[in-house]
Amino acid sequence: KGDSLYYEKNNGYGKAIGNIQLIDTIQNTIILGGIAEYYEKTNQIEITKKPILQLLFKTDTLFMSADRFLSYKTVNDKKLLAFKNVKFFKKDFQGKCDSLSYIFSDSLLEMYNNPVIWINQFQMTADSLKAIIFNSKLESIYLKNNSMIIEDDSLDYNQIKGKEMLCSFKENKLKKIKILGNGQSIFFVKDDENNKIGLNYFESTDLTLYFIDNGLNEITYHIKPESKTIPYKELTTKDKYLKEFFWRINEKPTNKYDIFTE
Repeated sequence: KGDSLYYEKNNGYGKAIGNIQLIDTIQNTIILGGIAEYYEKTNQIEITKKPILQLLFKTDTLFMSADRFLSYKTVNDKKLLAFKNVKFFKKDFQGKCDSLSYIFSDSLLEMYNNPVIWINQFQMTADSLKAIIFNSKLESIYLKNNSMIIEDDSLDYNQIKGKEMLCSFKENKLKKIKILGNGQSIFFVKDDENNKIGLNYFESTDLTLYFIDNGLNEITYHIKPESKTIPYKELTTKDKYLKEFFWRINEKPTNKYDIFTE
């Protein structure tokens, strides 16, 4: 749909201008924008001029903005690409990156160039990031190269770092993190009254961390770790942060309207 429609049958080219809507009832998506161009020979549609994507799930909607969306179909699948200044908001997780692809058959979201995802109190970053969304919920996230997860813990930050990480979720709650290569972690220790009494630092080639209700429950090591514990009162600023720590909370969309802000 659009305010104006134009179509060249011989060239297989169509264009919609003004208040365009691209509606896909099979994949449950709606894309709004200022201009849409259709290339029949390659089965592609490009949407520009402040486009917004609505990916409809059973219980929620994911809203996404970018400078440009490209939708195309193959024989067996449909793929959506987003380019430049990509931001998305869903009630239970949010994200930002430079470019993104979504494969509908696999429910696979791939993010590139400085990607970040926020889920509950966790921030996840890496050189590239893949997330599988099943039945409206995050099933797993794979972080590749320079992977880091930061958890806000009342003015301090629990941190996990490694070359690669595989995160598993249940009902959008973090259940397990498997770190492959260069594993490091910082966790703040609390007493029975929830007062911070120290910091635990662990370093091991591979680590597996298990969570209950988004809280750390157990750590297993595949190689004997280097570890140390520092009393909270003796901590320096340097002790509290892993190398390349960067808390990006100011970039996080807090509602569907925030995806339009720079």
